[in-house]
Amino acid sequence: MASYKIPGKIYWCKLLGNPEPGYDETKLEWSTDFAVNADIKNQIERRGLGAKIRNKGGDRGDYLSFTRPLKKTAPNKDGKIENEPVRVIDKDGNTWDNNRKIGNGSEGILTFGIYDVPPSKKFKGGPKPVIYELQVTHYVAPPVKEAFDFTAGVEGNKPNAKDPEGLRVGDKPNANQQENFAGWDQRSS
Repeated sequence: MASYKIPGKIYWCKLLGNPEPGYDETKLEWSTDFAVNADIKNQIERRGLGAKIRNKGGDRGDYLSFTRPLKKTAPNKDGKIENEPVRVIDKDGNTWDNNRKIGNGSEGILTFGIYDVPPSKKFKGGPKPVIYELQVTHYVAPPVKEAFDFTAGVEGNKPNAKDPEGLRVGDKPNANQQENFAGWDQRSS
């Protein structure tokens, strides 16, 4: 099978470490979306993959989704039934550190092949892009997740504000208030 290298931008990269549940959450897989410019899009269409190009608006523009399932549909010649992770490397060709997550908008070169999938009950058949390798040429760190403040924006939730039971935000309820909570029927709302 021939392989192709295309430049583009990386989005929703889940190629590092252990596979994660896929979109339908029934199987484990590695996946990424890879946004391409108009010239690359035309080349992809000429190779019969036009139906695989998506565009949901937003900053991604035109992109291809690549997945590699953990489990193969059939064992290979050695009897192996699990796929290897996608090879991810840095701009110098060194193996990427799996603990260094790749943020949306990172740039890279994606190597893939085109596999002709036979028709089945789940798939009408035809060409499918198969990812081999991702080289990250310009790294963008993912945003840092901050702790969520459950009291933010709630009326009266200021450090010294009193609620109807006389509690301040952050205070622990007394025994009577705990009894009230224990008797609360969650189904009656």
